[in-house]
Amino acid sequence: MKTDWILTTGGQPLETVRRFIASVWQALHLEAMILPLKDARTAEWQTEVITDPDSIQLSNPFTPLMVENIARHLPAFLRKHPGQRVAALLRPCEVRAFEEIQSAQQIDTANLVILSADCLGTFPAEEFSWRLDKKGSADNLSDETLHFSRSGGIAPYRYRIACQLCRNPIADGGDINLHIVGVPVRDKLLVSANGLSSELELTSLSDRPATSEESEDHARIAERMVYRNQQTNLRLAHALTAETDLDLDSLVDQLNDCGPCQACLNVCPICTTREIQRDPDGQFDRQEVADWIVACVGCGMCEESCPNHRPLSAIFSVVREKLAEIYN
Repeated sequence: MKTDWILTTGGQPLETVRRFIASVWQALHLEAMILPLKDARTAEWQTEVITDPDSIQLSNPFTPLMVENIARHLPAFLRKHPGQRVAALLRPCEVRAFEEIQSAQQIDTANLVILSADCLGTFPAEEFSWRLDKKGSADNLSDETLHFSRSGGIAPYRYRIACQLCRNPIADGGDINLHIVGVPVRDKLLVSANGLSSELELTSLSDRPATSEESEDHARIAERMVYRNQQTNLRLAHALTAETDLDLDSLVDQLNDCGPCQACLNVCPICTTREIQRDPDGQFDRQEVADWIVACVGCGMCEESCPNHRPLSAIFSVVREKLAEIYN
């Protein structure tokens, strides 16, 4: 039976998480970690590899911004650290992406530890910058987001469409999962581990085991978030298909009519393992597109990169649901 653990925060959830991750680093003798990090000089967020646990102070797993899907860098990261114990700090959609990549490439993950945190949603980059100017720092903006974690977030329509449609924003696929949904983070955080409990000695890294009520509170609000996103998905699907059919063939036609930039393909983590290219006539292969959409994890990086501002997250979600019935 899985046991959840409690980290008391004393009003400082972000600092508590940073200390916990540093403790995990020491306990597991990690040699490197890949994670989103704020550049100390430019204050820009980007994917970085760190070899010093002190650098964790520049990280923030609750920043409501996603600049790229880190999963696409994990195969190269593992190749650069053969035989070393390493870790990755990922959002739930990034964990799903890496599962797809791992399945396609048969990557050896014996020395990889995945840490994941519940995701309440992320802003489009431009809106994040605007809100950052108002709040003064990413930590302040995260604090505002975390304030509503107990109820599963507030005003989800402010976030990217991909986040509103996320089929599971809860951290459950990591080796170590940090839970904020349904939890009063000013008082405590919930932690769970998959297969690493004995090695981590969570009894010493945490403050106490969670009660059944605390675990149930998290599970109940998490279920509510998933249901809310499902309903948003249904409403958008109805709006997109009200006047025209939206299926694989129409999506392929849309992609064929796009310009030659292929920005959506270049940022997609799934495309690191699946070849999707135009033929000499400039057309995409129908089956390659189908395989791509079925494997889509819903991170929305394609939409963020699209110069034509097409609602790719919603379109892909609708087509994926239709294909899922065929692909089972």
